[in-house]
Amino acid sequence: MLAGAIISTTFLWPYIDSKEGLWYAAGQPTLALTGRSGYVISMCIAVALGDGIFHMGVVIIQVCYEFYTRRKQKHLFRLINLWTGPEIPTMSYDDRRRTNLFVQDRIPIQVALGGYIVFATISAIVIPVLFPSLHSFQIGAAYILAPLLSFSNAYCTGLTDWNLASAFTKFTVFIFGAWTTSDKPGSVIAALASAGVVTAVVNTASDLMADFRTGYMTMTSPRSIFVAQIAGTAMGCIMGPICYMFFAPASPGLLTGHTEYPAPYSSPYRIMAEFSIKGFTMLPKHSVSLAVSAFLGTILINSVREIARGMNWRIYRFIPSLMPMAISFYAGPSYSFDMMLGCLVRWLWTTSNKSHAELFLPVVACGMIAGDAFSPLADNVLSRLNVQAELCTRIFTKKEVSLVAGYLANIP
Repeated sequence: MLAGAIISTTFLWPYIDSKEGLWYAAGQPTLALTGRSGYVISMCIAVALGDGIFHMGVVIIQVCYEFYTRRKQKHLFRLINLWTGPEIPTMSYDDRRRTNLFVQDRIPIQVALGGYIVFATISAIVIPVLFPSLHSFQIGAAYILAPLLSFSNAYCTGLTDWNLASAFTKFTVFIFGAWTTSDKPGSVIAALASAGVVTAVVNTASDLMADFRTGYMTMTSPRSIFVAQIAGTAMGCIMGPICYMFFAPASPGLLTGHTEYPAPYSSPYRIMAEFSIKGFTMLPKHSVSLAVSAFLGTILINSVREIARGMNWRIYRFIPSLMPMAISFYAGPSYSFDMMLGCLVRWLWTTSNKSHAELFLPVVACGMIAGDAFSPLADNVLSRLNVQAELCTRIFTKKEVSLVAGYLANIP
């Protein structure tokens, strides 16, 4: 993540900014894919997809090899963990017990695939009724694309605890918007609705994987977690429309900024969909070439790392993981520096007293997460009480500093 932050903020984005007016029109909105955001989203998605597709392929190959070995040896054995199989004997007693419990109570693959096919079929029938501009084959395509994006997003969330669903939403809006024609009525609605289907699947997969991780740590049954997730999703399908029905009549202009309950992202995403129906012509110059290069580079670097790992070359430890680099491309450098500082504290603590660190690190981390979540609550309470800070500090870019200085110089 730190390498991605340094590369993007020091070299890549300043170079893209220097091409403003040449590669893309000046003064583009922040979220518009026609400006700098087009390069950010396309390269971030390219790296995330490349990393996700590569590791999905590795998992499929390992699963096929394990089944082949099982059939060849003609005896059953428990498939503990495909990624850390050789390291199982070195696990602690608690980790081995967690792993055995988690694998024993897993969900049958027939149930997973069958349920996905059934609900995809229901969606392909019902959603075109709700949105006539959508066709059943487009919903089918959305459900075919969703597992690939879901794997990439879940893998990214597991590595970095960062959800890239918003970036994948922009990607799907563009894909389905470019699929339709601009002269067809309802093209914008079709792009937004189909992207909403994919986003729902991607978000659910990421949340479910995070819940499975918690269940693994707390020795909770994966089936219980899955049933609870189904119940929560069903309640959301009911409560979400009900809440909207309550808010919408009491808030005229809900999709504008002139309301008590604004939806600030509605207008940018609609503008994005309106641009997307123009196809690849709306993307800024060279953005597709850079995205393809990032995708192929991700596959190449991952291949080199896996080869080095298989050959037991120690250099593979120093080959960076590309998915966290994509996070830094998308989210900026501040998040990566926070992670780096936390890793440094963990390393120092573990070096000085390993047993003490293993015992208290999770507790300290939970306290810091809870404290960080409490800060917005305190800010909201202070804002409700009309309490304002006596001093406000803000860091400007070099361009903004010159504008502020010019404004202050013209004040009489």
